[in-house]
Amino acid sequence: MATFVKTLQTPPLSLQSLATDTSVRSSVLTINTGLAATYFMRVGRNDTTTFTPRGVRFFVQAAGSDSTTTNWFTVAEYETELGSSVASTTVSTGAGGSSTIDVPSASNIAAGDSLFVRNSTLASSEFVRVTKVNSTTLTLADVLDGGQGSSTVTGKAESFVCTIDTAAIRRLSVLVMNNTGRTVYPEVRLITADSIG
Repeated sequence: MATFVKTLQTPPLSLQSLATDTSVRSSVLTINTGLAATYFMRVGRNDTTTFTPRGVRFFVQAAGSDSTTTNWFTVAEYETELGSSVASTTVSTGAGGSSTIDVPSASNIAAGDSLFVRNSTLASSEFVRVTKVNSTTLTLADVLDGGQGSSTVTGKAESFVCTIDTAAIRRLSVLVMNNTGRTVYPEVRLITADSIG
């Protein structure tokens, strides 16, 4: 059976703050011999306010030329929900390596919720999935990478995955547009299938 040689690329768009009515383009992936590329896109909210007039939009785009500034064609498009987030609170305790965090109130948080844990050092923030709520203790699907005490927790974090056959594509990129009326926190990661070993 053939084995794919894969590369975890440097994140084309590191987690960052994106103000409303602005956009950001990820770094461009130039493809010489690759077979496929999978983009992992996610976004966290800043607060519980409803997005309006649009959600956060991710445009996975391929270039029709070798120019890095023009001729982008949308291959796939994703948009977050507009509704308000059900939760925004501060972490009381959340040690690195732990699969639980404590919050002052979990009244609007339920098992299955995807949360954005915004650390005061943005690069140390995390996206988590709640598997159980017991009073003010949230059990997470995975352990925390780092300490999250005093971090802000906001609900309705969303993620999207897109795999592209790159056999006939020269360049790829992701455009993120924020027309939500709120500040958001997008991130894009990338794995490529480079060859068959």
